[in-house]
Amino acid sequence: MGTRVEIYGKRRNQNKIIEVIIMSFKSLLVVFLLALTTNIYAQYISADDARKQEIIDESRKNTEALEDLRGKTFWYRPNPKAINVITFLEPGKSGGAPVPYREAERKFNVVTETSFVIENYEIISNGMHSFDSYFLKLVFPDGKVGYVNIHNPYKTLSETTSGLPLYHGRDNFYDDFREYIFSRPPQEIYDAEEKAANIELNKRKISQAKLAAEMKARGGVKIGMTVEQVLRSNWGKPRGVNRTTTPNGTHEQWIYGDRNFLYFVNGILTTIQD
Repeated sequence: MGTRVEIYGKRRNQNKIIEVIIMSFKSLLVVFLLALTTNIYAQYISADDARKQEIIDESRKNTEALEDLRGKTFWYRPNPKAINVITFLEPGKSGGAPVPYREAERKFNVVTETSFVIENYEIISNGMHSFDSYFLKLVFPDGKVGYVNIHNPYKTLSETTSGLPLYHGRDNFYDDFREYIFSRPPQEIYDAEEKAANIELNKRKISQAKLAAEMKARGGVKIGMTVEQVLRSNWGKPRGVNRTTTPNGTHEQWIYGDRNFLYFVNGILTTIQD
């Protein structure tokens, strides 16, 4: 009797385990089918809604960038050769940023090197179907207030086409004809660049002098040298080799450029052309 009860109990436990497994499988199957039916069709959004979402996303990134700029100090140095100079705006009638398309912009230029603090920013909404206008409020050392209208604040410090391009180091010839703002005094940056350039130049000079000394120590070439001896000389490895094999042996032309050639017969240098 005790044996039957024990077997019966084991079977009940086994049945419960099987039921749990089946229920789990059914649950997973339902989740899979739901996911399948959810993604089986293409998702659609109107062009108008897509435009609104793009504006919302752009606005969020720009606001974060503006918050990061607030309170930071930058420097400005006029560039007489610049094709397009950085133009600043006088405050509008309300004392804040001039409202785009509603009041005339009164512009001014800075003609001497100076610094300024980005004290604050203003966002002027142009409606849900257009991107907002972003203005940085700048305060100069003498207390003068100016504004700069920037299109993409989150790109302002990385693009040379923005309203307030930050200097990231000389890039190409056109840098001589652009104006930038600087994260520290311009001369300090230029001096550091010149120092780094001189260090690099000295490294190259030392490297070239060392190479020249090594080449001189190796010595030149002369008729009768073997291939191995030539390779150890200051001629070194050729740029190319033309090889001709005849019944009389192997003839090689080693090409070094600048009309310099060496000619070998059966591995022995026979002619030098330089």
